[in-house]
Amino acid sequence: MKLHLKPLNQQVIVITGGSSGIGLATARMAVEQGARVALISRNEEALAQIEQQLGAGERVMHVVADVGEREQLQHAVDQVIERFGGFDTWINNAGSSVWGRLGDVSDEDHQRVMQTNFWGTFYGSSIAAAHLRPRGGSIINIGSLESVVALPFHASYSASKHAVKALTDVLRLELEQDRAPVSVTLVRPVATDTPFMDHSKNELESAPNFPPPVYAPEVVAQAILHAAEHPQRDVYIGNGKLLSRLEQNAPRLVDWLRRRFIAPTIVSGRPDANRRGQLHEADSSQGGAGHAHGAYPGVVLQHSLYTRASQHPVATTAALALGALAGTATREQYIAFLTQAYHHVKHTVPLLMACGARLPERLEWLREAIAEYIEEEIGHQEWILNDIRACGGDAEAVRHGQPALPTELMVAYVYDRIARHNPASFFGMVNVLEGTSIALATQAAGVLQDKLDLPAKAFSYLTSHGSLDLEHIEFFKRLMNRLDNEDDKAAVVHTARVVYRLYGDIFRSLPAAEHDHALA
Repeated sequence: MKLHLKPLNQQVIVITGGSSGIGLATARMAVEQGARVALISRNEEALAQIEQQLGAGERVMHVVADVGEREQLQHAVDQVIERFGGFDTWINNAGSSVWGRLGDVSDEDHQRVMQTNFWGTFYGSSIAAAHLRPRGGSIINIGSLESVVALPFHASYSASKHAVKALTDVLRLELEQDRAPVSVTLVRPVATDTPFMDHSKNELESAPNFPPPVYAPEVVAQAILHAAEHPQRDVYIGNGKLLSRLEQNAPRLVDWLRRRFIAPTIVSGRPDANRRGQLHEADSSQGGAGHAHGAYPGVVLQHSLYTRASQHPVATTAALALGALAGTATREQYIAFLTQAYHHVKHTVPLLMACGARLPERLEWLREAIAEYIEEEIGHQEWILNDIRACGGDAEAVRHGQPALPTELMVAYVYDRIARHNPASFFGMVNVLEGTSIALATQAAGVLQDKLDLPAKAFSYLTSHGSLDLEHIEFFKRLMNRLDNEDDKAAVVHTARVVYRLYGDIFRSLPAAEHDHALA
């Protein structure tokens, strides 16, 4: 049978774990788009409040059930079918967590996490598949970055999400073999600002903290609902695909990142007022229930033009290449990378000037921002030449040399977009260069320094354009969210997509290390 998914406004959507976080954000968005929604959770009080808040009358229902108990979940499904006549999309979102060193967490707590996260998804998937086989629809399982990249102090959660990935892959294969008209999708969020930490049990000495970047739950909800209408195998949120590929291609690099950066970030040093969490029982008085958002203290990336562009399939090409390079690079390769960086960075200020000169009066506010960019970006190409000198390279030969063809094409393309199309196109290039930088540049600099035995002064370009640039990307995000003209938005997104591809070509043009298959 042909796979065909209904528009959202014609669907009945079942969401487990719908009383908070990603599940609640997805429910709100689905109702806004005209879907009928059934929410399943252990927290009856929160569910009743949410149903009332959604104000969707006959289009919303809730059922109390523990997804880790098959009989309870089957009873909930029977009620949904009785009320709505069936369902079209099933979202396995319910999850639980405990933080702590492996030996500090009780067997009971580990088992509870597996019961909810794996067995709850197993029961939900099998029940949903039986219902959808003859009628068609979608099963969407919420995995995690931890489906591939395990986090320190999160053993049972990471194990459960690994298991969910395997379960999802097997289910998809079997349904495809049977030619059943059912789409099976694994959504892999990175850190998301939800009440997750409030609900998690904690055996660490302080409150756990998400490693950045952290996304708003609406970003994940949008991806989920897109998969409910458009069949997809895997959906990555933020830099999830990048890190997953790094785990496959450069596992020792990822081990180093987890030890050096991620583990210290998780142990926040802040007191934890709710160590018990809601691992074994739902309790509205503990907070979080009925709320989609959490209380993450740092920057939370919202749905934006930047996010849309960075989720394009080629978005991670350059950053992945940089990560692979970090794990296998020679000094000559690093100098070659810096050489191409020089030949495009030296055009940053001229491109800014060209953009500012051509902006229409309605974008005068953007011209003021460009002036700030120019002040900040002047002279950065000289930093790169200094890095080359510190590596023992010939900086003056680089200054007077010619760029590789992909570098020349990338710069020329952006000049052309500014001159002949829409000057706002320039910000598509900003999205690419700053987005890939914050994803990996600082970490790559550390690995390269250790591997190549170079002084710190050889990495001024990477370290200045890495994770410390998060504030800068927030400034960019605010600018892009102010764009209210559809042509301007389209110009930025289109340019970003092309520049991602060309930027990836720059990395592919670098000389390959002997026996290096990381970029193949």
